[in-house]
Amino acid sequence: MLENLLSELAGMQYSKGLLEQAFLLTLTALMDLRDSHTATHSKNVADYSKIIAREMGLSIDDQKAIYLAGLLHDVGKIGVPRSSLSKPGKLTDEELREVHK
Repeated sequence: MLENLLSELAGMQYSKGLLEQAFLLTLTALMDLRDSHTATHSKNVADYSKIIAREMGLSIDDQKAIYLAGLLHDVGKIGVPRSSLSKPGKLTDEELREVHK
C-alpha cells in the first residue's frame, strides 16, 4: 500500500516537472515570437547562465534555478507593445511609461 502510494507520488512529481518544463518553453517561445530580433535569446541566456553556474561549482538545484531565471528574464516583454519593442532609437516618455507598467 505505502509502496504504491510512493510510486504514484513519484510519477506525479515527474509529470509535474514535465508540465512545468513544457509551460516554460512555451512561454519563452511566445516571448521570442514577440520580438524577432531576439529569437532564441532567452534560451541562449539560460544556457550561458547555466554554464557559468556550473563553472562556479553551484549545486544542480541552483543551476536549474539560474537556468529558469535566464529563460524568464524578459517575460515582461509579453505585455509591451510590439511598436515599442522594435522601435529604432529612443522611446518617448509615454512609451517608457507603457514599458514600465
